[in-house]
Amino acid sequence: MNKDNFSYQGIVGEALSNNQFTDPISHYHENYFKYGELKFISGNNIGLSREIKEYKAGEIITVLPFPYDIKTGDHYKITAGCDKTFQTCCKLYNNAINFRGEPHLPGTGQILKTAGTTEF
Repeated sequence: MNKDNFSYQGIVGEALSNNQFTDPISHYHENYFKYGELKFISGNNIGLSREIKEYKAGEIITVLPFPYDIKTGDHYKITAGCDKTFQTCCKLYNNAINFRGEPHLPGTGQILKTAGTTEF
């Protein structure tokens, strides 16, 4: 899987703090980049990266702050993350064959059910 297919290069619109800023041009759906990686390719934080905590409506929040101020006009590269669910693996990445979980196991209610009884 090529990470570049799930990446976007953007420009900081407004810096809100050292771990939060906006990009008004970014148009991806909510939390598309959650758990992904943000790496600055210009500005004071060039070469530094952080995990993404939240992404919505063009606003990006990283888990940890960057050591230097984020400035309007800084360029960055952001890569989509994975929440480790089968649904994300199938729908976002079209990569169900490589999912490393057990998506079709019954829940504990089904496992502990007594024969001949009904669930409420």
